Amino acid sequence: MQIRVIFAGITGLRKKRLIEPLAKWCAREKGLPDDLNNVETRKFIRIFDLEEEIIKRQKIQDVPTFLDSGRIAQRMKWNNTFDMILKEIEDEQPEVVFLAMHFTYQRGVPFSLIDLGKIEKFKPSIIITLADDCYHIWKEIREREKRRPTGSYLRLKDILFWTLAEKTVADIVAEALSIDNVLIGIKHPLKTFYDLLFSDKPVAYLCHPIGKVWEEPEERRQAIFEEINNFRQKLQERCVVFEPATIDERPLIRLYNNVKRTGGNRVVFRKGDRWPLETDRDEYYPVELPLNEVAEVVQPDPVYKKTLIDYYIVERDFQYIINSDVVIAYRPTYRGGGRGREAEINFARLQASRPVYGFISPDDPELGGSPFEGKVVPCDTIDKLLEVVTHIKRKVLKLR
Repeated sequence: MQIRVIFAGITGLRKKRLIEPLAKWCAREKGLPDDLNNVETRKFIRIFDLEEEIIKRQKIQDVPTFLDSGRIAQRMKWNNTFDMILKEIEDEQPEVVFLAMHFTYQRGVPFSLIDLGKIEKFKPSIIITLADDCYHIWKEIREREKRRPTGSYLRLKDILFWTLAEKTVADIVAEALSIDNVLIGIKHPLKTFYDLLFSDKPVAYLCHPIGKVWEEPEERRQAIFEEINNFRQKLQERCVVFEPATIDERPLIRLYNNVKRTGGNRVVFRKGDRWPLETDRDEYYPVELPLNEVAEVVQPDPVYKKTLIDYYIVERDFQYIINSDVVIAYRPTYRGGGRGREAEINFARLQASRPVYGFISPDDPELGGSPFEGKVVPCDTIDKLLEVVTHIKRKVLKLR
């Protein structure tokens, strides 16, 4: 079976930091050298980055220069480059191809250059639309501009809107080609991406408290982080896990409110301000954000009283549920409920028609009144919950 994967996503994601290690993993599993330039390895797996190929093959200085060249010239360069990639794939016939690309570009406003017919000729098996914390994308763009100024600048709200525009176009392409589009945080472990593409493990959305955990005392909070992360790691051995905390932008609301109380014009985001993940990197921090830009994404709108971050979280997490075979609701020994988890469980049951299994600790102080009561198939031990997952078959995300 030939596998063709499109990795979509906006600028600032550093997609190759994910795609190259993933390709090397694939090569090793095939018994080949993980040198992606090795002759035998290239017969098995190839990586193309469309924007890099445009710059190289069309002899352009950089992507901003390409985006300033006018729409007709842009389409010609895009089409010519895509044709060259298609011919190379047709000539070499590798078993696996990873194509990194933008479905949309941003120059003042988002726009697209895609030719659906050419993408159809690529015969994609699936689309993976990558996303990340908006503040980390913001920082990456700023750091890139320091290294080589191009005049690029995106506000936090631009990044969120562009991410949603990228997902929307990817959804349209996927629907037209009868394949799946998976919006997924790039901070998921590499194993998640490998198992998603190269295993038949079921896909599970892990529903657990996030925002409310920050209201706990420091020691208790760290214990909850550890407890949930340990459970996720056990779950990952049995299924593909979508972890909502791989994109954690809600702390911006808390940090913004703190700065407003104490005075200042910048929000400083440190590593300890977000949900701890093994894939997070010290080099990502600190991120110093202009207060006015943070205000644009954290202040509630006047009608529905929701922030732009709130809307984005709902869109992303509900998409995770749609792309999952099962929802696993995990509640540690914990005080207080959360409307987010309750909304996710209701969406999974009543709209997405996904089974929901849950663990509630026997030591839970709210047993008998937990938000899971009557809404999940309860498992009274973690082992039982993990056993349930073992017998679930993947039905939703199957490569075409």
